[in-house]
Amino acid sequence: MFFAGSLLNIFVLGTSAGFLFWISIRGKDSDPSAFLHRIQWGLGIQSVAMVLSLLIILYQSVFRDFSSVYVAENVNLSLPLFYRITALWGAQAGSLAVWATVSLLFSWYVARAILPRFAGISQPVATIFFISSLFYAIILGFSGESDPFRFFADTSGKIVPVPDGRGLNPLLHHWAMIIHPPILYLGYIALIVPYALGSAAGLSGEWTKEMPPETIKEIKQEIKKWMWFSVYFLGSGILLGALWSYDELGWGGFWSWDPVENASLLPFLAGVAYLHLPERAGVRLFWLHTAYIGSILGIFLTRSGLVTSVHAFGGSELGFFFVLYLVFLLGVSGYLFLRRKARPDSMAEQKNSSQILFLLRGIFLLMFVILVWGSLFPSMGKLYGKEMSSLTESWFNRWMSPLGAATAVLLLVYDAGKIRKHIFWAMLFGAIFFTGTYRFFHGRYGFLPNEIFLMVILVSVFYLTLKIPAHFFLPGKIPSRLLTDIIHLSMVVVLAGLGGKVASVEKSHSVRTGEIISFEGKNFLIGKMSESRKSENVNSLFESYTLDMEVYSGNQKSAGLHPEIRIYPMYSYRENRFDHSQRTTEPDVLRGILADDYVQFNGMNDHGEYVINIIRNDLAVWVWFGFLGFVLSGAVFLLQVWEKNKDWS
Repeated sequence: MFFAGSLLNIFVLGTSAGFLFWISIRGKDSDPSAFLHRIQWGLGIQSVAMVLSLLIILYQSVFRDFSSVYVAENVNLSLPLFYRITALWGAQAGSLAVWATVSLLFSWYVARAILPRFAGISQPVATIFFISSLFYAIILGFSGESDPFRFFADTSGKIVPVPDGRGLNPLLHHWAMIIHPPILYLGYIALIVPYALGSAAGLSGEWTKEMPPETIKEIKQEIKKWMWFSVYFLGSGILLGALWSYDELGWGGFWSWDPVENASLLPFLAGVAYLHLPERAGVRLFWLHTAYIGSILGIFLTRSGLVTSVHAFGGSELGFFFVLYLVFLLGVSGYLFLRRKARPDSMAEQKNSSQILFLLRGIFLLMFVILVWGSLFPSMGKLYGKEMSSLTESWFNRWMSPLGAATAVLLLVYDAGKIRKHIFWAMLFGAIFFTGTYRFFHGRYGFLPNEIFLMVILVSVFYLTLKIPAHFFLPGKIPSRLLTDIIHLSMVVVLAGLGGKVASVEKSHSVRTGEIISFEGKNFLIGKMSESRKSENVNSLFESYTLDMEVYSGNQKSAGLHPEIRIYPMYSYRENRFDHSQRTTEPDVLRGILADDYVQFNGMNDHGEYVINIIRNDLAVWVWFGFLGFVLSGAVFLLQVWEKNKDWS
């Protein structure tokens, strides 16, 4: 089975190189349909090979084949079935195999369903797809960390399984982490399609005088469809990761500007910019390439070992391969921009383009640059042999909060030009009134950039809330405009929930059983700590230390909280023993519409007192509401734009 998986990967590597050589020497084929037919077969066979390879890894994980190094590192005898499935993408090698497989499936679908309509760009699109599959085949086959088919063997070469495995990282034992990585991967991987179509169209004469306007329009629609597909899954995956961070990591926040978090934001931000600011051909091409290169840069940061993060994979030899691929992509981008010829109508668009959208383009670009610099900053010192710490959360907030507030203001001003002015001003003043009322009764904010950002975002929330019913009094198509405003409202609701962290109040307490903590108008009665051995299934045992607490508002009991510490025994398959343990904290949260009370139990101090951390997070539950709104309205919108030949520009 190990040899079958390795042979399948070698097959993909060989066929990719073979097809690239064939394409390079064939020139202008007299029969485009025959060429396309061969490309479809080539990508189809590669897809089948990678799917079989992936099924082998999944089979070994589900049935605990501990002769596999990958299985031994991510599965153990006590791991429940759904976590054994999660192990498929829970580590470096498996996730790269998933990445390569889905990328090939997308490429095959495009060759079957899209390229027959655009025969003129089939050759450069196929070239980009085979270069991508060659890249993934190389990193799967030539780096030990990314090879999922390594096995244990004795001195004679005979395969010998180990008794048990190390198991999945306990921090990943959470429902969101079961679906967060594959959803995020779909968003990352899908960017190969708009990148290939846009780049191939540029190489074949797109945005020049060489292609009919109807063909150009159809290509743009396909690119937009796939870009929205990518943005939708990237956004959903990012928000799932934020919710996991809030529930599992125990620090009381959703977003910490971690380098790997920023890496996922790079293609999302570029994709959003592409969807909203596509007036000029050069602008479209720039953001198209920025989105895909941003996605590869994100993988590089996550998997190269350059950055330290709870989200990142460990040290790796893959950095060299990713650097080569990034250099190649930058070379393609530079070539396309140097040879691009502007169409006559694009110059007219430039003269008539909105100043507001021009400013928004600049803000998006500045955000992108700040994220790249802030994420790569810790790695800069390694080039000179120096250790440099990561930039702090406050550094990012100092830059991103004013830019976020400016974006919200510009979008409000831009919207004012699209609807009746008296309706706009009525909604804007209503939004300001509701925001002021909220601040008067509940706020604790000053006038620092973070607080101003939150106020502006709240104005946007209330403005869009008032605008949605106003659609029925405005001219134009209600369903499409209504959906886009619900998506926008969902995202600013998420931003409001994230921004509420700037007003959070945090305090650590050392108390004993029977004592009361008074915090932000509530009383927390400390109960006893219970110690037990719990399980996630019949075999999965861990030590649990749970502290019972009662919450009172006045004299009325409002809730019971049970924050917990878990100690997982960690097995070393190399030493055949449990050599260490891993501790996780399971906070408990008293949720409210306006604020959460986030309680974390940190154990006992030297005096026998319980150490408890309580955080009041304003508007935290709004992240959940915004997430649900984005997922539901975005799915409906995605189904609409995926209709055949639908013009949604």
